[in-house]
Amino acid sequence: MSKSELIYYYAFDRKWMDRESVEVLLRRGLDAELITIEDDMFVPTFDVASVPVPIGFRPSSSVLAASDPFEILLDRISVGRTHEDVIAEMNAFIADEWYGTITAQAAILCIASKYGVLFSDVLEELEQQMLE
Repeated sequence: MSKSELIYYYAFDRKWMDRESVEVLLRRGLDAELITIEDDMFVPTFDVASVPVPIGFRPSSSVLAASDPFEILLDRISVGRTHEDVIAEMNAFIADEWYGTITAQAAILCIASKYGVLFSDVLEELEQQMLE
């Protein structure tokens, strides 16, 4: 489908979201490689027939939420502790161990490693953030 057809479908036909939200949805789909653009048409990268859709389905606003890898890792490390405690530890690590020369993304990976928290699923995204 073309971009204008998708905007019409989601915003006007189904009334699921406004035009700006459709733009965000398309951007998220492209970023997640769920869709691609071929000849100005948005095309799914997976077999849509293999995805069961319940009767009366309506997407929630969570489809528009960004999944920040830093926040995901912070949540994992914070089990049994507050985010503030982990951030304080991370800031102390940056200042005391690295004299302010590493990024928060690199520091959160070190803290995760210290506590044995898995981070392989967010590593690539954190690396991208560090390069920006």
